[in-house]
Amino acid sequence: RRQRQMCKETGVTQCAKDADLIHKEAVAAGQGLPMLQRYRELLAASIGNGEGDLDNSAVLLEIERTPATS
Repeated sequence: RRQRQMCKETGVTQCAKDADLIHKEAVAAGQGLPMLQRYRELLAASIGNGEGDLDNSAVLLEIERTPATS
């Protein structure tokens, strides 16, 4: 596994709150944002794995945990 340095600039938990606000506004405007939905899923999984206090780049850890699909 690759070593990563995740100095906190903007934490996962704060990014999740911001993404939720963006999602709420997009829904109100009738605008779909599929990439935002995936990002929210990655953030939620990172928080669920105890990584909420890490930098936003910690979503890379969740991507690494995701099995490859064909």
